[in-house]
Amino acid sequence: MVNSNFIPGFHNPFVQLTVAIPPLVIGFYHFGLSAFYSLKDRNPNMDVLVSVGSLSAVVYSLFLIYTHDHSHLYVETAVTIITLVLLGSNLEAAALSKTSIQMGLAASSIPMEVKVSTKDKEGNDIITIQKSNQLKAGDVMLVAEGDKVAADGLLIFGQLEVGQAAITGESLPVHKIVGDQIFAGSIITSGNARIQITQTGNQTLVGQMSQWIKSAQSQKPHIQKLGDTISGIFVQVVVGLAIITFLVNYYGFNVDVRDSVMRAIAVLVVSCPCAMGLATPTAVSVGLGLAARNGILVKGGQALEKFANIKHMAYDKTGTITTGDFMVHTFKTTLDPLTLKNIVYQLEIYSSHPIARSIVKNHKDWNTKDINWIRIEEIKGFGMQAIDDQNQQYRLGSKRWLDHQTPSDTDDLYLWQNGNLIASISITDELHTGLSEVLHYFDQKNIQQYLISGDHEYKVQQCAAGLPFKQVYAEVLPEEKMSYLEKWRSTGLTAMTGDGMNDAPALAAADIAIVMGHGSDLSKQQADFILPSSGISSIKKAHEISVITLRGIKQNLFWAFSYNLIAIPVASIGLLNPTWAALFMAMSDVVVIGNALRMRWLYRAS
Repeated sequence: MVNSNFIPGFHNPFVQLTVAIPPLVIGFYHFGLSAFYSLKDRNPNMDVLVSVGSLSAVVYSLFLIYTHDHSHLYVETAVTIITLVLLGSNLEAAALSKTSIQMGLAASSIPMEVKVSTKDKEGNDIITIQKSNQLKAGDVMLVAEGDKVAADGLLIFGQLEVGQAAITGESLPVHKIVGDQIFAGSIITSGNARIQITQTGNQTLVGQMSQWIKSAQSQKPHIQKLGDTISGIFVQVVVGLAIITFLVNYYGFNVDVRDSVMRAIAVLVVSCPCAMGLATPTAVSVGLGLAARNGILVKGGQALEKFANIKHMAYDKTGTITTGDFMVHTFKTTLDPLTLKNIVYQLEIYSSHPIARSIVKNHKDWNTKDINWIRIEEIKGFGMQAIDDQNQQYRLGSKRWLDHQTPSDTDDLYLWQNGNLIASISITDELHTGLSEVLHYFDQKNIQQYLISGDHEYKVQQCAAGLPFKQVYAEVLPEEKMSYLEKWRSTGLTAMTGDGMNDAPALAAADIAIVMGHGSDLSKQQADFILPSSGISSIKKAHEISVITLRGIKQNLFWAFSYNLIAIPVASIGLLNPTWAALFMAMSDVVVIGNALRMRWLYRAS
């Protein structure tokens, strides 16, 4: 009811109607269409009650104007209902606009243009620049260090070191020789070569992964929010209660028509689900804000809700639980260890290989004495070869130099002195700081954890040693990862954490996809959560925020329904007119919003 003493001219009901028309039109357009389609689909949502409640207030006001009773008009009640609920529905959208993930396949995954070699009539090479989407099978691409490969093909000339962790999950760059297969999306870490294209576009391994992703997405179950699920029944119950209120008062207790209508309208107004409408978005808004302040990007409120209820957690290895920064794990040698380390360092400092760069970066303390090399060279695919001023010949590199000797499955580098094998070295990725804390956190929550990787068995087992994984899987292909995820999902909500393109199908198959901040664009396309560069420890924070958010949603919904259980009977017996009903409805909103804001304090205190 509007007090005309404060706003001159508002005693005129037509002035009130005129001022109220814009917000009413906006509200009925926003909520009315949604209500109409939900009724058409026979699944009434909260917008039905918003529309019915606000429309009832308008209709009742028109009825009073028709009967020349201008003492109690409820146009402003309708406007209040629309404004509050519209504000609530926009809270989540506002939070999402700040923390949303702009996902899509980035152009950097596949280069836009490549160098192509063709022959003229005389058989001479002609090098041209061609767009990637115009490539066809049989074309010959020229690639060099730093290039990304645009299509699947066979190496027909040269040798390459190829980083394909994002495609196959292999942590170390792979040496490629003539006849070897090269995948689109691989990165050339060293070398120059020619590749004859065998597959392009959707037929490449990356293209097939995209098709797997679409298939997995179409199979994802739709999980409705708790409030929306219950509101389908609640809407029908409230409308029925309003009708019963009128009939019981008018026919059962001989209340006049005007008061019976007023009580029925009060039931609709007091039960109009502003608090229910705000229950989820306010809690989600706070949850998204907490995540953003911790550098965690979240796709939406449903991701928080589902993550809080996960039963299984799967992790990729390279770049996920490990840093991708290679270190020496163990070595066996006939030399003094300090001498060995110095020789290895002095050889690797001249190498451009990723392992060599990591050793030089991570083991500076190995550099104890400069060696005067008379000759030193890097043999692609083999390693470093050098002769010092004492005429001692050294070779450091892969097992390709072992000849008839039996290589160890657990070692990655070998050192020879004058043709004699004097040392073997095992290389490993460094585990992310805080990984153990994260795994034990989820273990205490009785969440089953799995390590699933495309890397070699020994490397995967080496990383998993002493960590609380229920099961460890190695040398797993991308489509096999997806199969494992589908199996785990059959027994509970499942989250997958990864970073490479090879993880994308599994990420799409999971209920919750968590991608490291340095992850590939294809994997980010599936992400529900993107973690900051600070590392895997943010997964624990993301889960804690999700749990607090879901708890806040449930508390808000409990209050909203408890309020209705009390307010509806009071309104039905005439102890609460529509004006007071609107006031109590607004107070219930304050309680819901206050409880949501309390989540911030709960997270800081946890």
